[in-house]
Amino acid sequence: MAALDLRSLKTLLWAKRRRLEALEADVKAASAGVQAAEEALQAAMARHQGCVQDVQGCEQDIEQMVSGPRFVPQDAVTLRHVLDTLQALVAQAAEAVQSARAQRAQAQALLDAARLALQRAQQQIEQLEDRRKRRLVEIDQAAEDTQDEESEEAAVARKLAQARAESAIEASKHAASSLATTDTLACA
Repeated sequence: MAALDLRSLKTLLWAKRRRLEALEADVKAASAGVQAAEEALQAAMARHQGCVQDVQGCEQDIEQMVSGPRFVPQDAVTLRHVLDTLQALVAQAAEAVQSARAQRAQAQALLDAARLALQRAQQQIEQLEDRRKRRLVEIDQAAEDTQDEESEEAAVARKLAQARAESAIEASKHAASSLATTDTLACA
């Protein structure tokens, strides 16, 4: 029974450790996902910042043209269309930043979940190891108790045998002295 219990604990520990390897790989993959999402977020933020600067540059160009000595209305209309296009690009870049932030948050949530699963698995392994060690101690104590009981029984048996032997010796001495007394009486 005890050997079966230990064997099943050992098998369970083996299975948990194999699962631990997969969970560690999940954490590494999730960590790489967070890193990639962070890089994508930084790129989206840089693109957004570039678009904002393009809009500011275009606005400055329009301002200089309007206040300059050679104002051409067709150029102002063209620059206004360019400004509208640049502002649309800023809006798209802002959406890309929001999307990248959401993907970064999702990747972080996956990483947190993977780390939590790994931590739980490690705790389960520690608990199983403790349980296995306690069971080994129980088995050792039971073996010692059995050995102590057997030693006590052997000691009692030796004392009993010694007492019987002494009793037999006393009985044979007493029988011999009784026989000698009877022989002496019979001779007399």
